[in-house]
Amino acid sequence: MSDSAFNTDVQVEPTPTTDPVASSQTGAFNELVGEGKKFADAEALAKGKQESDAYIPKLQEELQGLRDELDKRMTSEDVLAKIREEAANTAQGENTTPSLGKDDIAELKRTLTLETYEQEYEARFTNFSGKCFNFSRSTHVVKGLKYNPDLPVYCSIDFGYRMPAVGWFQVKQNDEGKDTIYQIDEICHEANIKTEELADRIRQKKYPVQAYFGDPAGGGVQAQSGIGDIEIFKRKGMIVRFKRDTVSRNIVNGVSHVRSWFEDADGNAHFYVSDKCKGSIDSYDNYRYPERKEQQRVKEEPLKDGRHDHACDMLRYFIVNLYPIKRRTAGVIEW
Repeated sequence: MSDSAFNTDVQVEPTPTTDPVASSQTGAFNELVGEGKKFADAEALAKGKQESDAYIPKLQEELQGLRDELDKRMTSEDVLAKIREEAANTAQGENTTPSLGKDDIAELKRTLTLETYEQEYEARFTNFSGKCFNFSRSTHVVKGLKYNPDLPVYCSIDFGYRMPAVGWFQVKQNDEGKDTIYQIDEICHEANIKTEELADRIRQKKYPVQAYFGDPAGGGVQAQSGIGDIEIFKRKGMIVRFKRDTVSRNIVNGVSHVRSWFEDADGNAHFYVSDKCKGSIDSYDNYRYPERKEQQRVKEEPLKDGRHDHACDMLRYFIVNLYPIKRRTAGVIEW
């Protein structure tokens, strides 16, 4: 046998190997970073990761706060369920008032509009007509209302190139009853604003916004840019939150929910707007239902006139997201 068969000096080339983890990481990096991609460079990617890591604990804290608040008190839905249950157990024809305590009734009146309370509790019914909100310039408009550094700030957006609407809100938490909402600023009744420009103008306001809310339709892809409004805002460092469920997105439910902040069943207001928000004021004052014609069934939704509906939609997105609707059926009218 040849000695060369046992020659230990022969050099064997190593077989190339691929680290699957490293390959996967490189592929993900290349998909995210580069010209025309989500992040322009590695620094932008790192910044985005840092912002998302900081935002998650804030969301968790807000969620826990909502859970604690819901645990503290009976909701209006619970009270209404109690009324219906006792009414069902009452003998037919017997004039018996459900045995609600004073606290239950007070909570009910704070939460519901006057029309809802009269319908559910007093069997009185009101027809849709005229203004959607019981808005009064003498009650709800506050001269010189400004940013309060002691209160949290929220921003709500109704997207749209033709006439978008943006509002900045602050919330005062009360020991009892509804919170008080203050609208301190706006972008309203201005036409033809591109999404990128709108996002830049919002950032220029310099308010310390805790959360942004908007229309889930903003997640759709634009024909020109190839990305949606919400994605454009995200790339500019603003995460827009929105509700996806049918009840929250239902216009009838949302408008009814918002109405109780203008006036609850006790006649108290829980919403105020700065006198400088002239576009929003005009919209809240002129948001209306369609006129009823004799023997004609009218859809119980406000008119979309292309001017006053945008600011009202923006307000609805804010309230529905921060104060979720508790009923479970879409299209239920609180009147």
